[in-house]
Amino acid sequence: MEWNVMMQESRERAIAEIEEAFNDGRLSLIIDKPIRPSHLGAYVGEREQTAREFQEVTIIHVMSRAAGGECRGFLIGNDGALRLRLPCHVEWPELDAAVLKRVPGALFVASYSLTAGGMEESP
Repeated sequence: MEWNVMMQESRERAIAEIEEAFNDGRLSLIIDKPIRPSHLGAYVGEREQTAREFQEVTIIHVMSRAAGGECRGFLIGNDGALRLRLPCHVEWPELDAAVLKRVPGALFVASYSLTAGGMEESP
């Protein structure tokens, strides 16, 4: 079997498993009420200018029953971009896509890449 076929099948399995986990309650979202940005904590693409541009932000918590709490976090500003909250050291595009589908007002996941220092915004 070709490498790209194996990778596609693996990605499809991951998507199906994540959807199943949301459907049976092993994964869930807690979406906080929008707040005016002050100290948002660290997030991918964090820049003082970006934070000032937000009129309000919403914090999203991806909760895992197996992990006993939050397994991934995001924030969304008025631009519609889901930005990973830090610290985060794992690329997980399948989960990011599943969260995107479930968060009202989310238009896209801000690009990021894994570096030796953790996650960084991609151009």
